[in-house]
Amino acid sequence: MSAENEHEFGCSSIDRFTYVLQGLIRDRWTGKVDMETDSGSKSVHLVKGHFVCATSELLDDRLGEIFYRYGFMSLDELTQTIMKLSGERRIGKIALDDKLLTYNQLWFSLKVQIANVIRSVYLGEEVKYQLKPSDGELGYALVEPSMELINRLKAFHVSFQHFCTVVTDGAILTINPAAEGVSQFNQDMLRIVAKHKQVSEIVVNSRLHPTYTLVCLMEMLADNQCSIDDKTETRWQRLVSDDELQQTIDDYNRIVAAVVGALRRHGCAAMLGEIVSYAHDSVIDCKIIRTLCLDGDATITPLTMLTIHDHCAIDKSQVSRYLLMINSIAKFVSQLAIDVLPTDVSDKLAAVHQFARSA
Repeated sequence: MSAENEHEFGCSSIDRFTYVLQGLIRDRWTGKVDMETDSGSKSVHLVKGHFVCATSELLDDRLGEIFYRYGFMSLDELTQTIMKLSGERRIGKIALDDKLLTYNQLWFSLKVQIANVIRSVYLGEEVKYQLKPSDGELGYALVEPSMELINRLKAFHVSFQHFCTVVTDGAILTINPAAEGVSQFNQDMLRIVAKHKQVSEIVVNSRLHPTYTLVCLMEMLADNQCSIDDKTETRWQRLVSDDELQQTIDDYNRIVAAVVGALRRHGCAAMLGEIVSYAHDSVIDCKIIRTLCLDGDATITPLTMLTIHDHCAIDKSQVSRYLLMINSIAKFVSQLAIDVLPTDVSDKLAAVHQFARSA
């Protein structure tokens, strides 16, 4: 790009901007992408096609906010850390010195910050951007693979737009009693949900940018921390176009309903948490873009169905990935039934739902 064009911002739809990013990644491009979005000015650096660092003028994108949002720091700890900032000592270094974070938590937070800044571009319909080639610089962290992140964000953009269309029309949220062990940030958000209930009022009273509040609510619903009224939930239900995947999802929900019912009848309801934890921690490989979540009964939620529908519609190769994920959870559920329930009960479940004991 010539110097005279270097300072000109181009305006593009999200789809076209995605093609630009995909081209930069494929070409192993090195430089900075400056972006003007609905939530302010952002920049992301690439080195040989890898995202290596990101900056934003929005406070919600700052590293300290990531520490707080993911439960690595309390609000008081974050405030005290910010007060110690100086030209030589950055927030991550201060947090390490004060033993508020581990190196692993800091590195994870840096990756999350990059992904969140890039994701924020996908919350709107258009973006202004400018490319500035450079010789390269050492970034804070890598989000790998970069192409996979962009491909997921394409689907996230569609699902988020569907979500916003539905929930901003009088949707009502309620807190789930089982919402425990969440970060202080989520506790604060849950208090706002409990007080205001209607999504439009929650957005007004949140301290986050309005669009970021909607993302947070979408994540809290996905994590089963709160529920939405039945009328609204019904409006976003989708069936997957791939027959095998839809059948696999239906089979999973049928098996898990039988197993969960048996677990409850035999005093093993606590094992429900094991199923949900396995799905969220062991199978799902991306904490930035939630793609498969279970409700309190360990069934695949309508919101997850919307996400899977959009993801597979945009990228057909994701069908095999979801087949693997759902079959993996189904195997875990069936083995849990065999290990925990009385033999006569698990044998009957195995015969009806056609799962087998491990060798």
